[in-house]
Amino acid sequence: DTSTTSPTEPIADFGTIVFLGQSPENSFLGNPTLVPFETTVAIAGDADELERLKATLNMLGSEDLTIPDGFINSVPAGVEALDVRRAEGEPNALIVEMNQAFLDGAGGLLADFTMLNQLIYTATGALPDVVQVQFIVDNQQVTQFGSEGLDLSSAVDRETFQEHLALIYLTSPILANQDG
Repeated sequence: DTSTTSPTEPIADFGTIVFLGQSPENSFLGNPTLVPFETTVAIAGDADELERLKATLNMLGSEDLTIPDGFINSVPAGVEALDVRRAEGEPNALIVEMNQAFLDGAGGLLADFTMLNQLIYTATGALPDVVQVQFIVDNQQVTQFGSEGLDLSSAVDRETFQEHLALIYLTSPILANQDG
């Protein structure tokens, strides 16, 4: 028998932060508030920071993410980050390659803005030196996004779509498994 078995990589759980929206009805402007939540992601124990970030972003498009009552996740199931890398010559920018499902957005203008903000805040919050994100699909810069064709022809940051969020910004996570 000449078959070989590959060693299985050790899987480790790591704590990470994802941003969820708080229902718009809690906002004066009708825009959601983004709130950082602590969650756990399983990944190969030797994963580097970019692989961890990819797993974190994919948690937003996963049905495994537990959404607490009163909060929303505008990233549809099936939206996936395929690759995360640093932009050449731009040490504070990431290139995030998304799958085709990303281009469809979240099903409406406010949901599209919320989805983008969730991804941007999660990506820039995971790596302290990163301030900009450029989204690509099939190795091409995304120029039109979602149902309204939002312009993503250049890198975006936390301020790009800030007017579509409530005026409250929380900086520390809400722990999902709090007692009492």
